[in-house]
Amino acid sequence: KDFNFEIGWIVSLKEGEGLGKMLTEILSNYKPNVYATVREANDKMRHILEINGLKKCGDSFMSDRGDYKIVLYVKIE
Repeated sequence: KDFNFEIGWIVSLKEGEGLGKMLTEILSNYKPNVYATVREANDKMRHILEINGLKKCGDSFMSDRGDYKIVLYVKIE
């Protein structure tokens, strides 16, 4: 499947203002086929992805950038 966007590395210096949630909502609704990878331990971002229609896809896997697991989320329409 071809994807139009990857949602990744959303970082805000102003915590608590909902900027990550807003950006995810815009990107996930702008084009139908998007994917995102997120650290398995990042429950807040995983929740944001899920409320914007992205679904966990497959099993978690080890990152090649550090000692943590990554989860793949996709939204296909």
